[in-house]
Amino acid sequence: MKKINTKNSVCTILVIFFFITTSLFGQTLVSGIINNNTTWTQANSPYLVTGNTMITETATLNVEPGVVVKFSSNVQLLLRGKLFCRGTVSDTIKFIANNGVTGWNGIRVDNSSSSYNPKVKLKYFKAKKAATLFDVVSMTNGIDTLIKLTHCVFDSISSVINQDNDVKSYIVYIDSCSFSRISYYVNIGASNNIIKNSKIHGNYRAFYNNTSQGTIIDNCEFSGFSDNAILVNGIITNSNFFNNKVAICTMNLNYTIIKYNYIHDNVTGIDINNYQGNTSLNKINFNKICNNTNGVRNTDNTFYKDAYVPYNCWCLTDSSQIQSVVYDFFDAGGRGFVFYMPFDTSCTYSGIGLGLNNTVKSEFLNVNVYPNPFNNEFSININFEMPTTVDISFSDILGRRLFNIYKGVVNSGNQNIKYNSMELERGIYFIVIKSGTETVTKKVIKY
Repeated sequence: MKKINTKNSVCTILVIFFFITTSLFGQTLVSGIINNNTTWTQANSPYLVTGNTMITETATLNVEPGVVVKFSSNVQLLLRGKLFCRGTVSDTIKFIANNGVTGWNGIRVDNSSSSYNPKVKLKYFKAKKAATLFDVVSMTNGIDTLIKLTHCVFDSISSVINQDNDVKSYIVYIDSCSFSRISYYVNIGASNNIIKNSKIHGNYRAFYNNTSQGTIIDNCEFSGFSDNAILVNGIITNSNFFNNKVAICTMNLNYTIIKYNYIHDNVTGIDINNYQGNTSLNKINFNKICNNTNGVRNTDNTFYKDAYVPYNCWCLTDSSQIQSVVYDFFDAGGRGFVFYMPFDTSCTYSGIGLGLNNTVKSEFLNVNVYPNPFNNEFSININFEMPTTVDISFSDILGRRLFNIYKGVVNSGNQNIKYNSMELERGIYFIVIKSGTETVTKKVIKY
């Protein structure tokens, strides 16, 4: 079995040569098999991966803050175990091509056997100049979060995540990341995707998911895409789309909600496609759709269904002006209509939900909800200086009150209120906490 080379090994002539090389050039050479828990340290950085390397299902590779890993051309890391890269804001971990070459082959995440248990967790991490960074092979389900990316930077990569396009139960979670010069996809495939607080600037497309599984996109920025920025089933909220050929294309409007977004200066703002019933009512509302060549296009010529997009702001005051940026039956026979009345001339509807106050309104009131996103159970932590009467309710994305969580007196100090949400569908919700004349609203996501 091929073993990982290390600085301290002096068992063979090859390793002796390796020791001399690393002593001269200050780098640690790597290739082969990692079958035990291993840590790559900043002291031994940079690491140069010279050949294909596998992390077996029995191993976890931990990478310390500040470590730089360089990959030779066409080299790939095969992951059947776990990869944890935990950088810091001042010590980012970097996976880059050696000597600036293009074409290292990224990381193959192998979940093709029930005996494998791959997981990827990256924080304050940067990757540059790769083909597909994470090529996911999955024949099994049951993994909670397969890939978690927070505070990461991805630059000059063909595709960041490429999954085979079957239904998957695992989660891909992206928060506070930056993607630039992505020539193909940020994420293509069928998992449960959660993307928050991220900036995506690329060449072709960002996200594609054509199954009934949901993608949740919230508080993100998309620009510079030469095709559709996103083609997904899911919930798209509080995001900014500009300078794209198509900002949003619905893969199936039966599963898609588009609300509270700023969609402007694109060739096409929203391309409505592939839905099998008049179910679009109340699914595309409260957006600001301005200065697009085509604000909304109903391009579905298979099911011939009408699209309903009321209560949006078009930055226009006249219905004939709005009709000029709408593409529907009047422009091409065989398509349905786009019904956009009533529309908002003052933009008072659009922006509802943008920048919801997730901070404390009062010095004596402190509210936190965790975990967020949550699966089945979440906790509400409230801190009062004195016993206080509160009313805590749960609302959907339209602001409709669904049910009451708690109503009564909360004692002084920290108080935790737990709630089990197994009956809720996946999506974005609001927890509304009222105390006297004050209200705190918390946006939460169930995955």
